[in-house]
Amino acid sequence: MNSTTFSDMSKSCAYCEKALSVADVDLMSSWLLEFSLYEAQYFEMFCRKCFDKKYPDYLKTKWPLKEIKEWGMLFEVSMATIWRDAGFDAVDAFNWTDLLLEDYFLVDIEVAKEWKQFGFTSLNYQDWKEWSTDPKQISNALILNGETIDNVPAPELGFRALGFNLSQAIRLSAAEFGTDSTVCEPEDYISNWIAGGLNVDELIALKLQVAEKNDVFEEKHRECRENINDWKPSFGTYLPKVLGALREAGLPITCENLLRYWGLSKAQILKAIDMGTDVEFASNLVRRGVSASKVKIAELLIAKGIDQDSALLLTKRGFSVRTVNEIESWGYSIQCLVSLVEEAKTLGATEIKQWLLCGGGAGYRRRWDRQISVWHQYGFKPAEAYQWFLDGFQPSEAYAWSKSGAKTPTVAKRRKEAGITPKTN
Repeated sequence: MNSTTFSDMSKSCAYCEKALSVADVDLMSSWLLEFSLYEAQYFEMFCRKCFDKKYPDYLKTKWPLKEIKEWGMLFEVSMATIWRDAGFDAVDAFNWTDLLLEDYFLVDIEVAKEWKQFGFTSLNYQDWKEWSTDPKQISNALILNGETIDNVPAPELGFRALGFNLSQAIRLSAAEFGTDSTVCEPEDYISNWIAGGLNVDELIALKLQVAEKNDVFEEKHRECRENINDWKPSFGTYLPKVLGALREAGLPITCENLLRYWGLSKAQILKAIDMGTDVEFASNLVRRGVSASKVKIAELLIAKGIDQDSALLLTKRGFSVRTVNEIESWGYSIQCLVSLVEEAKTLGATEIKQWLLCGGGAGYRRRWDRQISVWHQYGFKPAEAYQWFLDGFQPSEAYAWSKSGAKTPTVAKRRKEAGITPKTN
């Protein structure tokens, strides 16, 4: 029993301020015992007459004061009794009343009781009613998928607009698919996945497999940046094109094929397959713009010990195995050749061969191949650049002397010895 008693409090009505009768005090005492010590400190005493004005006919119910206050603020006692006896609390009953009026233009408690029977409240009813007006149908769909109303939110209605039924939508939602591109990540946006024509089971399985290799897909997508029109940072934005291309080509839509043919159109996929070589290697060649006629060249270069990226680079720039062998015979290493091709981006195989052919003895070659790109940028021809190089001039210096009228390194040396400096503008 609470330590607070009416001997500690005034025994007049808080509303009319008249003295409380013995019956009033007894009623107040029984209700006071319902409250904690803290609540009792703020307990207001009132007479039956005032209480009945505030909560008409609620005294007859003999409910706890807390319940009378909760229901009395929202309902007349007759309606409160019906909802309470049906197992609803006051707030939920009030919400159901508003919802039923909005949806059916009348308050039929039987509708609310039916939804409640299957575990729905006034809160989740609003989300699920758009899928079905039959709570049993929704409940069956949840049970079918091993879910309950308590742990699964209603799926987005966008799934229905895409042709999925409720059971399918529940499963897709659980797999973290979404239908709003402004909210979910591109890798979760369902519309990015349906181009492959997969069923729900296949969609979910594929998404899980792709998620496990998320880093691999991101890297593959970055590698294809130069080969994809309207490239976006997220690989999810490109999924529809790859899935559609695989479907059109008649290939199985698997995680492995997505990676293997990423960035390729249907025609390019078929081209890679028709090359008759390692399909993944051929896909890389096609992706980088290497024609089918040059595939064998790339393969032979790789057989020489050149890494795949370097082999693809040399092949794209027009190098044949014969040309590479010839350049090696002059004393240049494959790595020197690859470095030069990477630096001199505008020079093809024939031009690079001409520049390297000018090289002198082994002692000069090591420095000559490192400077070819710069000499070319200054506008020199291979033979004349090599003459300036042999006489110890740097490209910028040779360019300045040439612009000043000294067209050969010999003339430039004589003027330099005479104390002349070349004009810089």
